[in-house]
Amino acid sequence: MHTLVQSVSNSVHNYTPNHRHLAGLVVVLIGSLFCLWLDSSLDVWSNGRIIGLSSLTLAILLGMILGNTIYPKFTERLNGGVCFAKGQILRLAIMFYGFKLTMTQVASVGMPAIMTDALVLTSTFLLTYWLGTRWLKVDKETVILIGSGASICGAAAVIAAEPVVNAQAHKVTIAVATVVVFGTIAMLLYPFYIISVGYNLG
Repeated sequence: MHTLVQSVSNSVHNYTPNHRHLAGLVVVLIGSLFCLWLDSSLDVWSNGRIIGLSSLTLAILLGMILGNTIYPKFTERLNGGVCFAKGQILRLAIMFYGFKLTMTQVASVGMPAIMTDALVLTSTFLLTYWLGTRWLKVDKETVILIGSGASICGAAAVIAAEPVVNAQAHKVTIAVATVVVFGTIAMLLYPFYIISVGYNLG
């Protein structure tokens, strides 16, 4: 019983921000709100023609710009909060997001859709694993992390899989970078592809 209480206490402590996290969390919050505002504003300014440039895509682009310009100057002060946001808060967000789904909602999409999703997820993961280990000769832990991100939900899945795989920090970084880079390229190119197809059909 004492071990259980201690474990719960440690978990609560790990997921409770402190004063060292405050500055970084404020910056993350401001950046998130700005990207949400910019996403809605772009939709209005372009009359709905900018398709697919979601707040997530804008946040990635903003993070890439700030991370390579201003952020390094304030790393010591902001890093604690930023790491807390991408670790604990991201894990909690994934967990709470799952609460939005009910078995009734899952069943409402129909068995063919569920089987299609399962097939796409499984085949993507297995293909990534095969290519990574057999062709590219990457270690299994890194490949599993990349496969999780590629087949499920990107960097969030990599972070969620980290404690399961018990991977080293540099392998997690490689997996996140790989998924984010190629995912970002796809998110930037796919909307323009859809727009071009729409104009051609129109």
